Amino acid sequence: LGGMAGLSAEGGAIYNCVNRGAARGYQACAGIAGLCMDTDIAACFNYGAVRAERVWGGGIVGFFERYGAARRLIAGCVNHGCVTAADFAGGIAAHAEEAAGDAGALLAVAQKDRAEKGVASGGGMHLTACLNFGAVETTSQESAMGTGGIAGTNVFYLSRCVNLGAVSSRGAFAGGIAGRNFGDAAECVNFG
Repeated sequence: LGGMAGLSAEGGAIYNCVNRGAARGYQACAGIAGLCMDTDIAACFNYGAVRAERVWGGGIVGFFERYGAARRLIAGCVNHGCVTAADFAGGIAAHAEEAAGDAGALLAVAQKDRAEKGVASGGGMHLTACLNFGAVETTSQESAMGTGGIAGTNVFYLSRCVNLGAVSSRGAFAGGIAGRNFGDAAECVNFG
């Protein structure tokens, strides 16, 4: 469920969009796009509250996955809305990953990028120049595993992002920028 799109896939793009409505659903809920697969999102703004009853609540994107060879990005986006999910919540993206899957595979992808390219991991995936003002919260005591001011789980190259929203979790892995980070973060600032 998304303010602009429930699903955006196959090289799609969402640019210069503004959402002012609330987004509430079971999973993959966000102010702009709930589920993104091989999509670019840039210069989008969310002002609405987001609530995922189960997983993947994001101010801009709920679940973002890159599975093709092309570089994908989330850039220049701003979230003002409060974000709540039982598990995986982020001010910009709740979950951003390669198509790999589990944490061990995600870490292997990040390490391979760093070793082969000699650059930051997540070389084909960039989350950059984004700003979060909204409070971010996960509510499950049993399973809350990733709560971040910018990303709940990050496998992107995350840069030049700022979080000003409060971050809280009843579970594990909460951070001002990323709750769980398997990529690289550079030049980010947390005030939340």
